[in-house]
Amino acid sequence: MRASTICPIRALAITGIETLTKSFRGLITTGEVSFSVIPEPNFTKFFDLYQFSLSNPQLLFQKAGHFLAFLLLAFLLFACFNHILKTTLYGLAFGLALEMIQPFFDRGGRMLDVLINWSGVFLFVLAYLLISRSILILEYLKETRLSEKT
Repeated sequence: MRASTICPIRALAITGIETLTKSFRGLITTGEVSFSVIPEPNFTKFFDLYQFSLSNPQLLFQKAGHFLAFLLLAFLLFACFNHILKTTLYGLAFGLALEMIQPFFDRGGRMLDVLINWSGVFLFVLAYLLISRSILILEYLKETRLSEKT
């Protein structure tokens, strides 16, 4: 397997294990990775909304984790591909796929979580575009000043 293939697989695997393991707390505290497989999952709750509340900091922490995981995933994918469109497409597809397969692992996949996952990818893309455009503008200004001096 080529290194260019292994790199995105590692990034996706890290995010997948973190998302699909039975207990994220167990993964963090003891390093335990365990899965519970449901052969016939229930998808009826996929489009259900839940409310964010400051009185439930655990839920806010969990959703911030989704966001940050996909921000990091987008960074890792870009480090692998060095191509913003591939990074975006892989990140968005993986964000949707993870939520769609979570019910098979006794987890609740939700469309709202897909949007949170995607927002992490979009923030990376926005930051990339802003930084790359700023660099181009600075290079243009530098060249303009050099040509004025000569």
